[in-house]
Amino acid sequence: MTIRIAQSQVHASGRGSDDAVRNSPGVLQELTEGIGSLPAWRKRVRQKKTETRPKIVGGSRKRLSRVGNVLK
Repeated sequence: MTIRIAQSQVHASGRGSDDAVRNSPGVLQELTEGIGSLPAWRKRVRQKKTETRPKIVGGSRKRLSRVGNVLK
């Protein structure tokens, strides 16, 4: 089986010249914006985990108390 790769795909995979990213308009800007948004993303994930944990723990405790009442 032979796989043909176009020259543009070689550059995109990093196997082409070292300046492939510099020659692609907008790629560097897009990467910079993506990296800049990571701290905000981490903050949202942490906040969501903090909000979700009590719901999970509360649900587990309710379920355990129901099981305890049934067994009595």
